[in-house]
Amino acid sequence: MSKPIIAVTMGDAAGVGPEIILKAFQQTRLHEEAVLFVIGDTSILNRAKDFVNTDVEIVSIIEPEEAEQVKAGAVPA
Repeated sequence: MSKPIIAVTMGDAAGVGPEIILKAFQQTRLHEEAVLFVIGDTSILNRAKDFVNTDVEIVSIIEPEEAEQVKAGAVPA
């Protein structure tokens, strides 16, 4: 059985949402039950990487199904 594909909204770009998303997507167990992707601006997510001091990869996608090809730990957006 395939995993469901679930969208996660980034929230307010000026808030803590982008930082929380980056930290959450680094948790491998998050990817065990579903394929997740972020609805939001990749430039904001890339800027948030400096705040959380992470090198997590932000992968730009066009279609939700593309998130299935992104490795666990990276952030499809």
